[in-house]
Amino acid sequence: MTEELTSNNQSITPSTGVVLLAFGKVQYYWAAYNLAFSIKKHSPNVRITVLFDDVLKAISQCPEIVKYVEHFGDINPADIYTNKKLDPGKVKVNLYKYLPYDCNLYLDVDAIALKDIQPMIEELSQSGKDYISHCVGY
Repeated sequence: MTEELTSNNQSITPSTGVVLLAFGKVQYYWAAYNLAFSIKKHSPNVRITVLFDDVLKAISQCPEIVKYVEHFGDINPADIYTNKKLDPGKVKVNLYKYLPYDCNLYLDVDAIALKDIQPMIEELSQSGKDYISHCVGY
């Protein structure tokens, strides 16, 4: 990751982290928990943010997740539903306004980490690209 300098020559390291979405069903809260757990097992220093349809509901139904996630956020219902119907594509299209880090790695929650993801995060953040949609070889 490259560092920038402020006008006072102080170093600023861009923040990096993983972003997960969990909404619609309690099973997605637990899927986010499983992914967060596996990430922390292999990459304990990676920051994780989970965006929920309702943070309080999610934490009450999946309380263990607080052990592995640094930040939680609510997704605006207007970004989740179209004509009162759950619209996952709409959530993903609106994800950009919720991204909390300078360099964000969005992962679908129906996954698990099998090894350290920090090298991948560092390589992607140093690539200089604004958007990378497919990563192979990790």
